[in-house]
Amino acid sequence: MRFTRISSIIREHWVAIGIGSVGWIVNLFHYVYDYFKYKHTLSIHLLSLDTLLVLIWIPGFMLAGYLYDRKLVSERKAWESEEKYRTLVEKSNDGIVVIQEGLLKFVNSKMLELTGFTQEEVLNKPFTNYISQKYREMVAEFYKRRLCGEEVPIRYEIEIISKDGRMIPFEVNASLITYEGKPADMAILRDISERKEMEKKLRESEEKFRTLAEESPNMIFINQGGRVVYANRMCEEVMGYSREEFYSPGFDFLSLIAPESRDLVVENFQRHMRGEEVPPYEYTLLTKDGRRIIGLHLTKLIEYQGERAILGIVTDVTEYRIMEDKLKSYLSKLEESNRLKDLFTDILRHDLLNPVSVIKGLAEVASPEEYKDVMEIIRRNAEKLEEMIQSAGVLAKVESEEKLEFEECDLKEILKEVITNFKPIAERRSIRMELEDEKKYLAWVHPSIEEVFSNLLSNAIKYSPDKSTITVRVDEDGEGWRIQVRDEGMGVPDEHKELIFERFTRKNKIGVIGTGLGLAIVKRIVELHGGRVWVEDNNPVGSIFCVWIPKRPNKIVNKDN
Repeated sequence: MRFTRISSIIREHWVAIGIGSVGWIVNLFHYVYDYFKYKHTLSIHLLSLDTLLVLIWIPGFMLAGYLYDRKLVSERKAWESEEKYRTLVEKSNDGIVVIQEGLLKFVNSKMLELTGFTQEEVLNKPFTNYISQKYREMVAEFYKRRLCGEEVPIRYEIEIISKDGRMIPFEVNASLITYEGKPADMAILRDISERKEMEKKLRESEEKFRTLAEESPNMIFINQGGRVVYANRMCEEVMGYSREEFYSPGFDFLSLIAPESRDLVVENFQRHMRGEEVPPYEYTLLTKDGRRIIGLHLTKLIEYQGERAILGIVTDVTEYRIMEDKLKSYLSKLEESNRLKDLFTDILRHDLLNPVSVIKGLAEVASPEEYKDVMEIIRRNAEKLEEMIQSAGVLAKVESEEKLEFEECDLKEILKEVITNFKPIAERRSIRMELEDEKKYLAWVHPSIEEVFSNLLSNAIKYSPDKSTITVRVDEDGEGWRIQVRDEGMGVPDEHKELIFERFTRKNKIGVIGTGLGLAIVKRIVELHGGRVWVEDNNPVGSIFCVWIPKRPNKIVNKDN
């Protein structure tokens, strides 16, 4: 330790020690030289004077060396301190400037980087040249008052004009210093562009929230620590309280909740405070005038003005619940109506068909020539009534179906059977029926698909002239089959092409056998198969009724599974 201390003293004061040592050595040689030269011939007075001069000269020489050494040490320390300060200033993440006599005397590298200027472009230029017009007067006033020793804000925000003309927001921290022996203003400038952008987005977000909240048909509120700190317009309208009442310190939030729902609301509030997610739930509210409202409550934990809060959206579902109860009652009545409809359908199919069969039978047995025309009219109308009853029964059945059981079948076999069944009727009018390309057309269908083909062929025969041809064709069309029934009848005008598939609709009732239920049955059965039906023109005359059904419906309900 002692050796280290001596070494440190030598390093710090080597100049003084060196000069003093040289002084001692020079004086010693001078004294020895005088002694041997004069061999004690000099008087004691002269020797004493010389000795005295030596003794005075040596300490003076050492003192001069010491003072010079202290000056060098002081200058070195000052230089090192200035270097450290300059390094800190240049490496700072903030801009630093020194203003003296209204001019920029120092600008660090970061400030130049932020604004895009060079040292030559800013040094010794008025600092107000680089401040936006909005803040120029304020900053100049602060600078003037600070130099006069008045108390002014040391921290404030300004905008500085960059070299490319952008307005860059800065936060300024200014203080009075001495620079090169004169008073100056040193300012530390922090770029707050990102913060300003975030503040702008936050303001926009809050504005959007308030706009949406105020226009919302739902009640929207913010609950912070059990107090209502925001309530939208609907809260006022529905609950009957003004915003001043909602926001008052003494307002009890739980007074809005019906007693039977308060425990649930408090529990969910506490769950939110624990950071848990709370799914939407219903509770009963009490308005200012005592009315009870059923509310569907959606809540979310948010941060509002730096503290946790609950954002709540309440939808008044009172009317929906009333409607739901009415709907349940209606559905119950509808089930009873469906039961009665099924009963009516059974009556149509059985009780009414029986006398129709009797009428037909008697009309065929009673065949005197004088009653032949009357009997034919009775027979035709009986057949019409029979068709109507059967079609009504089929339509009632298919209209109530939501899904069918499917099985894989060959459409060719079904079509051949239907054509065979209608062949006697067609032959009476010399109408020829053809099935093109008799190959397998496999598809998953319900047995009711036969009703589709029967109705289409029946209509084709009804509307076709005598001695005409009806052609049935099946083509593969994507993932399904397209079945076409072509006739040479009167055709269907474009304005009626969609209407004819609605129940009790016909292009022309005159001279037409049937009630209009057949094509409605076709449409319903095809839709239950996931297909579609439409009609096109058959050139030169007639119509083409087209049915597309998928080979394999999306959801197959198999009778065996």
